[in-house]
Parts: sequence; structure tokens; C-alpha cells
Amino acid sequence: MEHDYDVPDHGGMPGLGLGTWQNDDPEQCAASVRTALETGYRHIDTAQAYGNEAAVGRGIAAADVDREDVFLATKVWIDKLGYDAVLESTAESLDRLGTEYLDLLYVHWPAGQYDPEETLTALEELQEDGVVERVGVSNFEPRHIEQAQEVLDVPIFANQVEAHPLLQ
Repeated sequence: MEHDYDVPDHGGMPGLGLGTWQNDDPEQCAASVRTALETGYRHIDTAQAYGNEAAVGRGIAAADVDREDVFLATKVWIDKLGYDAVLESTAESLDRLGTEYLDLLYVHWPAGQYDPEETLTALEELQEDGVVERVGVSNFEPRHIEQAQEVLDVPIFANQVEAHPLLQ
């Protein structure tokens, strides 16, 4: 679907994306992702905790859009934030999503097993290995961002936070 407006460049991340939170019916989720991509969306956001990465992967595979044209982001859940758990759970996410790389990998929350040194070192290693193109955080407060910046040698690409008319 063609449009006649300019979409701002956000470091390679399309400004408009399809969030898949609470889209837990596998067939509906896959269809939503496919339809979104075929109508012009190029950013798909999911998370390990959503339980729908496999359906998201099927939707991407079914769409008439090359994987290279899709900005795909997922998040590591709080019970998988130890160094080894980040590496293992990311490999599992890649398998479920049916892709060899992620455009963006977030730490979902600075909670649970979150330890800046362990968690962020693992994300940085995934980026160095080419499995993850960008490292991000989600639901981080300014103090968490500052702490992460002290640990990371790569930039934090994004801090995804929930904001809408009912939550400002």
C-alpha cells in the first residue's frame, strides 16, 4: 500500500509499528501480522512474555514482504535476565520467530533476574555476534538508564515505555 506522506527516520526503526501484546490467539495473531505487513507496516513488536512469538513468526513468513524489510523487535522477560538465560532465551525467541537476527532486543523490565552487568553484557555480546542489531530497554526509569549506560559499550537504541490517554 503506497502512501503520500513522509515517515520520519528513527535510526532505521519505522515510526509506526504493530504491537502484539494481548494478541494471544495464534491464528488471529499470525493473520494480524501478515495483514499489517501487507498493508504497509514494517515494524512488528513482540515479547517473550506475550507468548506469541511463534505466531508472529508465522505471520511474517506468510506476508509478501522480505524479512530484510521488516523491523522486528522482541523483549527478554524478567525471569530470563541472567547472562546465560539471556543468551538461551534469545536463541529460543529466534527459533520461534523463524529468523536469524533481531532488529532490536529489549530488556522488558529492570526487575526479576535483572543485573545490569550480566543482562547487558549478554545483550552486547548478542549484538557483537550479529544476532541483534540494536540493544534497547523497556520500562526503565532515568536511574536505570544511567546505570545501563555505565555498563554498556554500545548505545541504548530505545527505551520503550507505555504511554496513552489512560496512562501518561
